[in-house]
Amino acid sequence: MMDSDVVKLDKINSKDNWGGKAKLTFSKGRFNAYTQGAIQGLVANGGADATQTFTGWRLKDSGSGNQMNFLAGFTFNVNSKLQIAPNFLWQKPLVDAMPNGVEAPGRLRNILDDPFVVRANRETVGGELLLTYDPTPATWMYEWNNDMVEDAKFAFSTGFVYRHLPTTMDALRLDF
Repeated sequence: MMDSDVVKLDKINSKDNWGGKAKLTFSKGRFNAYTQGAIQGLVANGGADATQTFTGWRLKDSGSGNQMNFLAGFTFNVNSKLQIAPNFLWQKPLVDAMPNGVEAPGRLRNILDDPFVVRANRETVGGELLLTYDPTPATWMYEWNNDMVEDAKFAFSTGFVYRHLPTTMDALRLDF
């Protein structure tokens, strides 16, 4: 155990159920932008938000508790057929993952025995770049049934996501 690792024995309180999220959007001409921030108490698991903001970004808020996060992105329509869409995510858990090698009464947390864990809500700095080409923009590229309704002979949406994950996460316990 490192000197900086301190294990505290605590209990979940009613305030740990609370969280909040705010999103601002802007659209003008060929440019759209959004920014979103959230803070979720230790057990405020509101679930992921499936709302699509302007495009089909994959870098999103996980909706899990024990975190604060900030997202921002924009789309730029180069012309009526090509869109460039960068996106950014910063998130940090309110309580870090349990360090390895802790002494009693500390123990590693896991998803079955503990009220919260650090998994999808672990510290992350991420970036995404999405490029979309759709010569018939009347059929939206990110519709749930796009494979059935897209009327272009050739269209694509391709992206790259980079996540920097500098810290550990809690155990995933699977009992079979």
